Amino acid sequence: MKKILLCLCVLSLGFSAVRLQGQASSMGYGPGLGLGIQLIPFLLETGLEGSLHEWPPVTVKDSYRGSPIEGTFGLSMTRVGVYAKFSIPGLNLIPVLGFFANPTIHFGTQHGIVGVDGEAKIPGANTGGAPLSGRYSFQGSYGLLGFPNYLLWFFIEPAFGASSIPLPFVGLRTLYEAQIALGVSF
Repeated sequence: MKKILLCLCVLSLGFSAVRLQGQASSMGYGPGLGLGIQLIPFLLETGLEGSLHEWPPVTVKDSYRGSPIEGTFGLSMTRVGVYAKFSIPGLNLIPVLGFFANPTIHFGTQHGIVGVDGEAKIPGANTGGAPLSGRYSFQGSYGLLGFPNYLLWFFIEPAFGASSIPLPFVGLRTLYEAQIALGVSF
């Protein structure tokens, strides 16, 4: 019995996947981690993923009712979700079409904070012209379609999709997103 359990453990290690990456997108930049398993070896990998995104602080100088205002705003966000990577054997051998050989779907939830230090008018915010101050939290969802390309263990993955940011002062609550990720997968 012990030998069978040991054999199953060793075999399961051969089918596991670990993705370490850094990404930059319209939602910020930061590190990410994915842990998956090959459900159908060389055809379908699924797993859990998480990432941190942060915008660098942006300083805004403006005026409100004739008085100058100045403030800094930023965004920090965490994402937790799942991914499914499909592999199309042979497609990677065809020039140009090989770019689409490993389509990957990412989706999950996100939680973030928009922080305003001082008073600032956030571009695109629907506040009636009034400045914002303080911290605003949000919880939403995201969905991305990516196309990773590999060189041994290294990969680069451009991805496109949408993010839900339900803040009362944001006119568009669904933001379209583009992301590029660099990392290793083993």
